[in-house]
Amino acid sequence: AGLRSVLQFRVRVADAGGGDVPVFERYFAGGTQSIRGFARRSVGPVDISTGTAIPVGGNFSLLETIEYSVPLSPDDSTRGAIFYDAGNVWPDRSGFDFGDQKQSAGVGILLYPGGGAIPISLYLGWIINEKPEDKREVLSFTIGTMFF
Repeated sequence: AGLRSVLQFRVRVADAGGGDVPVFERYFAGGTQSIRGFARRSVGPVDISTGTAIPVGGNFSLLETIEYSVPLSPDDSTRGAIFYDAGNVWPDRSGFDFGDQKQSAGVGILLYPGGGAIPISLYLGWIINEKPEDKREVLSFTIGTMFF
């Protein structure tokens, strides 16, 4: 079955440029496919003028992921994983600060039904450098992988 461990890395930098970018073209982070452990779209610039922090997205983002997985079954249809995610979204690239990244880590289980190539994944993520305004999402579920 060729049982083997897998170490994967991903770095994604996105820049929408300067100026007024419509909200539907801005970047958001948090949740599955970005920074697990944080609620979906909860990382990045917010509008607090209404008294509630409403995500408005930003024009520049940096997301990094490292994930290590090992087989849990003889046929490699079930894998266990540990991960570390980091990143943030800024209003624009001039506000970028490498030290201002959100960080999370966790564990997961990946199921490959019928020996397929696309996993069904369940992750538990915890915020490493949590602040009072952070919104947590401990459990995340996805079909597919972050590394396409």
